[in-house]
Amino acid sequence: MDDILIATLRTFDKYFGKLYGDETEQRVIKMLEANNNERLSILENFISDFGISLNQEISYRGYHFIKRNKFIIFDKGTFSAIVDDDYIYFETKQIKELIHDKLNFNNVNICTDVLKAYDCLTINDWNSKCYRFHVQNSAGEPYMLYTYGISKKLINTENRKKLELSDYQKFILEYSELEESGILPLGVTVDGRYIGKDISYKNKSNDSIFITGQSGQGKSFYATNLLPSLAMLGSRMLVFDVSESFTHDEILRALPKEVVNALFEFIDIGRGQRKLPVNPLYIGDCLNLPAKKRRIMSFIKAVCKLDKDETKIVEGIIANTLKKKMT
Repeated sequence: MDDILIATLRTFDKYFGKLYGDETEQRVIKMLEANNNERLSILENFISDFGISLNQEISYRGYHFIKRNKFIIFDKGTFSAIVDDDYIYFETKQIKELIHDKLNFNNVNICTDVLKAYDCLTINDWNSKCYRFHVQNSAGEPYMLYTYGISKKLINTENRKKLELSDYQKFILEYSELEESGILPLGVTVDGRYIGKDISYKNKSNDSIFITGQSGQGKSFYATNLLPSLAMLGSRMLVFDVSESFTHDEILRALPKEVVNALFEFIDIGRGQRKLPVNPLYIGDCLNLPAKKRRIMSFIKAVCKLDKDETKIVEGIIANTLKKKMT
């Protein structure tokens, strides 16, 4: 019965809506609802159909979600949307096309009224259904973006996971973007892209990774798989293995032989069962902070080739770390 009512309204909207206007169509809706009191109203069915179609569009189009803030870069026609805690702001054109093409309604205004009535559409301070943002495109050109703010309660579980990624967009990349990004890939997102960590020297606040887990859960295996990615980003790596988790045989369990031969060099310090205990960062015999800093820097310079700017940055990080440790 509900499907018949929906079909009736759509037929009226398509053939007679322009002739009789919104007032007549509202009377038709009331008349249809009066004959269907024991079932879901036609308006509720519209909300359901709209939600289903919107979720299909999000999944099919691969929407790029942008966290709402004071400065937003937004390119029209790229299937992007702005996200805050409660709403997703889609370009008005995209919502209109969905209502026309997927739901077969010509009167967008009535449809947005229904969404508003069911608290599924936000309004601005002037009680307008169209929400405006001052944004810039990727070329730096400012313009006014017109959107409809759709409630997140219409979004299904799968697409909600994609919305959660809006906080981390600058760390989410396609595979082809990884090499030049300075982002170390640490995992794969629900939409198949890579999420990672900025390990460049310019990012002073992001200088460490902490991997934790019970014994045998794969900490060393995971760390081993990060090494080729670090090499791809141009990093030189030094691994101190005191637990025999990074021996040649252990590395081969995680990585192809060709990768191991190309990237790794294995150095034994001491042989046999009584290996020489070495702690290259031991600074206990240094009398003051400058001496400790020089000891650590001398070791780093022996391993890594740093230019003047990089040396200053590393020295600053070491000095700050040592000061914190002393306080």
